[in-house]
Amino acid sequence: MLVNLKKTRLISLLFFFLIVGLLTGQIASAEGDGTGGGKSEPLSLVSSSIQNGATGVPLKPEIKLTFSKNIVNMTVSDNNRKCFSLLSETGAATPIKVIFVDDQINPEGRDDAVIVPNDNLSPGTTYTLVISSALKSKSGATTGKETKITFTTEGSKPAAANTTPASPAQTPATPAPDSSKATPGTTSTTGSVPANNTAKTASPDGQQQQEQQQSTETQAATDTAAVETQPVSADMEEKEPANEEKAEKHEPYTAAKSSASTAEKQQSDGTNSLWLMTGIVLLIVISAGTIYFYRKKKLAK
Repeated sequence: MLVNLKKTRLISLLFFFLIVGLLTGQIASAEGDGTGGGKSEPLSLVSSSIQNGATGVPLKPEIKLTFSKNIVNMTVSDNNRKCFSLLSETGAATPIKVIFVDDQINPEGRDDAVIVPNDNLSPGTTYTLVISSALKSKSGATTGKETKITFTTEGSKPAAANTTPASPAQTPATPAPDSSKATPGTTSTTGSVPANNTAKTASPDGQQQQEQQQSTETQAATDTAAVETQPVSADMEEKEPANEEKAEKHEPYTAAKSSASTAEKQQSDGTNSLWLMTGIVLLIVISAGTIYFYRKKKLAK
C-alpha cells in the first residue's frame, strides 16, 4: 500500500509539472518579441509596399508596412492602431483602416501592418502616410522618430469649373448735341455770346428733323453696344457646361484586395482557439485534482 501511495504521488507530481511547463511556455511565447534584440534594439520600418515619392498609386491601395519587431500583439495593438494617419495635400485627415493579424495564429505576420483607406482617394492627388514615433513593439521598443511616406494617386485632377461672371453690357454714352445746331434762346458751347445774337433761327421743320436724327443716332449706338457684348456672354455659357462635364469625369474604381478580410477572419479564429486551449487546460487540471484526491481518500481507508 505504501508503494502504491508513493507511485500515485509521483504520477501526480509529474502531471503537475507537465501542466506548469505548458503554461510557462505559453507565457514565454506571449512575452517574447520573436525577432530578438529586446528593448536594446530600436523599432524600425523595414519595407513598404509603396515607396516614398511613388506615382500612379491606385485609388484604394492596400499599403503593407513591415517592421523589425512584433507590433500586433494584444498588449500593444490598441496603441499602435492610433499611430497611423493619412493626410491629403491640404493636411486634412483621410479615414483609414489599420489591419493587424493575430500573432498567435499567424506568427509570420506579427511584424506587419496593412493600411487601407475607407473610401477611394482623389485622382491625381498627393497623400502622406504618417507613422507616429509612439509606435511600440511588444518588447517595449519604439521608433523614436516620425516616419512619412508620400505618394501620388493615378489619374489627373478634375478641372475646376470657371465661375468668372460675364462682364455687364456697357451703357452707351448719349452723344452731346451739335453745338453748331443750337436752338434759339440757348448758349453755344464755344462762346459766351447769347445764341439769339449769333445763331440763326431754325424753322419748326428743321428742329423736328434734328430731333429725329439724334434719336436715330442714340438707338444705333445702343444696338452696337448690345452686339459687342453678346459674343462674350455666349462664350461664357458655352465654357461653363464644358468645364462642368470635365469636372464630373473620374478615374475607374480600383477594387481592393482581399487580404483585409482574411486578416480579420484569422484574428477571430485566433481568439476562439485561445479560449478553446484555456478550457482544455482547465479541464485537465480539474481531472488531475479529482483523481489525486480520490486515490488519496481510497488509500486512507
